[in-house]
Amino acid sequence: MALRIYHIQRFSPNDGPGIRTTVFLKGCPLSCWWCHNPESQSMTPELMHDDRKCLLCGACVTVCPVRCLAVRDGAWRIDRPACTLCGRCVEVCPSGALSMKGRVIEDGELLRILAEDRDFYDASGGGVTFSGGEPLLQAEALASLLPELRRAGMHVAVETAGFVAPDRLALLGDGVDLYLYDVKCMDPERHRLGTGEDNRLILRNLDFLARSGVPVVVRVPVIPGFNDTRDDVAAIAAHVAGLGLARMDLLPFHRLGGGKYRALGRPDPSASLVPPEAGLVRQLKETAESFGLQVRVEGQADTTANAGLPSQADTTANAGLPNGKPMA
Repeated sequence: MALRIYHIQRFSPNDGPGIRTTVFLKGCPLSCWWCHNPESQSMTPELMHDDRKCLLCGACVTVCPVRCLAVRDGAWRIDRPACTLCGRCVEVCPSGALSMKGRVIEDGELLRILAEDRDFYDASGGGVTFSGGEPLLQAEALASLLPELRRAGMHVAVETAGFVAPDRLALLGDGVDLYLYDVKCMDPERHRLGTGEDNRLILRNLDFLARSGVPVVVRVPVIPGFNDTRDDVAAIAAHVAGLGLARMDLLPFHRLGGGKYRALGRPDPSASLVPPEAGLVRQLKETAESFGLQVRVEGQADTTANAGLPSQADTTANAGLPNGKPMA
């Protein structure tokens, strides 16, 4: 089978234990207004333009079959509704300013790419992580790939927001060694205001995974004005500890996604947000730790294969809100 992806990131230290290759899949059912990967939201390919790299040479203009591109008044311009996403402009762009986010990759090609860094996985206790978007939207295709990764002895992690039908999780069976599970907040209505959906299904699926015995690390994006108080983090930590889970990660909001919105021709709904100060993040970490959890802040490399996971789990390589939302 095949997966629809938009990026493969090698030597990633923050998407599970050890050195990893992270495969980013297209499509997401949520619409978090702070999303820093807007190119992940739609299942269809999308054309991105980096104005910092653009030479304004017009090479793309000359090959566009529908004449939706132009260089005018010292700027690159596009009529996006007219664009057919043929990709010819990407092929001729001499500076890499244009890129197509979204392609179909067959199992064989992906396995070959993942195997190239096998020595790094083995040496560091790393492996492969499937992220998104929401990878479980493509659960059938992912499930067909997992036995091959298992036979190759690669550790597999899946990063999910959990807003999927329970049978999506069941399809993956025992092919996943670790779930990195996003929890944004505990209040259903506030969750709906922030993401477009309430969190009831997400929490039910988290409960299912916790009872299944598969190692789970809960990841909490720390978003100013949404879930960045000690009470917010305490509510999540209490729930996580109550499920018998050992570890929670804090992912402070950052501004790295702003340029992506510009490259897609969209306004950035989180443009006014300021990343949380280090002192606040330390307080939130201490709050979560008070519930007996091991807490890691994103950016601190997780180089141990079993960091914060149940001792019996084999996770080595061998086993007040803005109204605007990102456009899908």
